[in-house]
Amino acid sequence: MTEFLAILAVLYTCNAAAEVRVLSSDEAVACSGVFEVVKAQFMDDPEAGSSDPMSGTRQNVDAYLAFKQWEADNPDLVDEMQRAARHELLETPA
Repeated sequence: MTEFLAILAVLYTCNAAAEVRVLSSDEAVACSGVFEVVKAQFMDDPEAGSSDPMSGTRQNVDAYLAFKQWEADNPDLVDEMQRAARHELLETPA
């Protein structure tokens, strides 16, 4: 769980940065990768969809919905982490 929360903190920092400025292409690629790692935490079998594109698409949607449900089930933690990400972003010199 600790590793998941660390990755999630990076995702929320990405989101906070994207709210205040356009991400560079390198940042966008990195943040997209972080989102995929977070989403994979909610997949039953991350390798299952690799041979069947439709199965992979369904699994991606299911994982996204499961992640959003997790956020809804943990509003205090999500709020705290998002606030921390915004604070960190504002405290970091450009």
